Amino acid sequence: MKFQKLEDDQTLKDQQNLKQKKELLKQEFEHLEEIKKYDNLSIVSSNDFKFKAELDKLLEMNRSKNKELSLLLKPQTFQSSKSQMGGSQLQTISGTYGQIRSINNHHSDPLFATFTQSIYTKDTDSNEQYIEQLRVQEERYNDLILEESEKRDSLEQQLIQIEKSKLILQQKVEQYQMLTRMSNKRFANTQSLQFLAEQKKETSKVNLRSIKDEFDQMKKMQDTYKKQQEEKQSNLQKVIYVGEENIGHNAIKIEHALSMNTECVRQIEKLEIEKQKKIEKKLESRYTREQIITIVYYQKSHNLDLLNYSTRSRFNNTISQQGLIHISHYLRQLSPQQQN
Repeated sequence: MKFQKLEDDQTLKDQQNLKQKKELLKQEFEHLEEIKKYDNLSIVSSNDFKFKAELDKLLEMNRSKNKELSLLLKPQTFQSSKSQMGGSQLQTISGTYGQIRSINNHHSDPLFATFTQSIYTKDTDSNEQYIEQLRVQEERYNDLILEESEKRDSLEQQLIQIEKSKLILQQKVEQYQMLTRMSNKRFANTQSLQFLAEQKKETSKVNLRSIKDEFDQMKKMQDTYKKQQEEKQSNLQKVIYVGEENIGHNAIKIEHALSMNTECVRQIEKLEIEKQKKIEKKLESRYTREQIITIVYYQKSHNLDLLNYSTRSRFNNTISQQGLIHISHYLRQLSPQQQN
């Protein structure tokens, strides 16, 4: 269960890392799309810059042309050589404007193709009209210049934004690279943990098999022990039954022996009583010297004192008080040697 929990936690972490990677990749693609859009704008802006360069050239040529026209319109005596020179200059200017028209068609004007001869061949009204048209065209070019300057400012702002976004993208790319390195390390750690988990899984399987085998062996031993205990119990019951039977027989034998012993004691008591009666009969007769010696010998052999003997009561019925006094007095009169 512990290994399963570790695997689940690691899987959850991997899923979270993959989710973060997907989000980062999505942001990266969005920034790439934005960069692509700015690249397209930069291409357009580069074309605008080219157009602006051409427009600057045209404006410079227009200024030089106006200077030449102002010089030509001054009151002076024109000679034929000068008129030819002015015509060549106007032809050159008109040719230049033809080039301008070919370069920038959306700013072209039909006035560029009107003057193909020398200005001196036209009258004064035509020249004034031409000058007015040139002024109108100059204003138009000034408007275009303002428009282009605004475009340039906007493009500069766009370039600034592109630089900022570029820096942001660089930071995010660095973060993404750092996250990629971290994710690669985590992936490597995940692989190592997965490998360790597989090893632990295999070892746990082996341990489970060994535990199962040990459990089976313990169960067999338990069954064997149970059978042995049952056999012992049955044998014990048999022994108890046999012992109870033996005890019963022994009790009967003991009772029989006790009864026999009691009978023997009774017989002995009867014999003792009979013997005592015989002794009493003998003591009732007169004591002789031999009887006294016999009694004294009996006293010495049995360490008895006829006057202090604990069983004197047995003799009270057979020996009279006078007989005992007589025997005691006789024994005191005897010398120790005679007593011996």
